[in-house]
Amino acid sequence: MTFDFGDASNPSSDGSNAAETMPPVAGLFPGAFGDFSDEMKSLQSDPDESIPLGIVMAVVGNLIATLGLNLQRYAHSSGDRNVPYTQKKLWWAGIILMVVGELGNFAAYGFAPATLVAPLGAVSVVANAVYSTVLLGEEFRRRDVSGTLLVIAGGAGLVYFSPREERQLDTQLLLAYIFSDVFFIYWRDYYYYYYYYYL
Repeated sequence: MTFDFGDASNPSSDGSNAAETMPPVAGLFPGAFGDFSDEMKSLQSDPDESIPLGIVMAVVGNLIATLGLNLQRYAHSSGDRNVPYTQKKLWWAGIILMVVGELGNFAAYGFAPATLVAPLGAVSVVANAVYSTVLLGEEFRRRDVSGTLLVIAGGAGLVYFSPREERQLDTQLLLAYIFSDVFFIYWRDYYYYYYYYYL
């Protein structure tokens, strides 16, 4: 029994050029990667669907990453102090959770504008207040409550009032922003603050 694969240099011959008609991975999962890519592109192009997904990914990612950080802190403070923390399973579980959470947070930028995803990092502040109280037994004081409420209010306001579309910056517009008066005023104030408080 023989197989005719055709002439690889002539796509019009019988058994056309396999390099052009079928990607290498498509033989294992026919149509899977193409369909998934098309669905992601259509989802990203629809703000009504992509922005809520980006918000959920950012919030969940920050919650998971903060949990991983607190598990690492718990692994350092509990158990046998003579055992290196790199040999503790709980510490490695915290590392894995941090990586997974940051990957979700990073992926959120593909579905929602950065002006919307970045403020959601404040979720980690609130989550850390809860995790540290439950896992590490730290005291949750009255001023911590007020600070947490302010963080929640500020984050909610930024999410509600943030623009839903990102403005594409070219080189000329970016340089115009860098050399604007507002930019120099910001860096002047930042330099004075750093000089007087840290030097």
